[in-house]
Amino acid sequence: MATIEGLMDFGGMDNSPTLELMLEAAKSWLADAGVSPRENYSSYDLAVYRLATHYYDTRCNQEADRDLVPPTVISLMHQLRSAPPAQGTEAGA
Repeated sequence: MATIEGLMDFGGMDNSPTLELMLEAAKSWLADAGVSPRENYSSYDLAVYRLATHYYDTRCNQEADRDLVPPTVISLMHQLRSAPPAQGTEAGA
């Protein structure tokens, strides 16, 4: 499952309340898109971390389109939607 420690490692960031907000927002976006949370599933974690990092990187940039989800997240979302939700673990994970 995507964690704050994993996000800090993925994005090379220090812990802050903002990171927790971005992590939860990314998980919520995926849930709203029809992707259920996955334990020990690297593609789910990557989608969460990539979207949370996008939110974090664009948080203060008025020029950035914060609503434009990175294409990698869209691709992962489609893959995760088609994967069985009860799968639990991913081969090689």
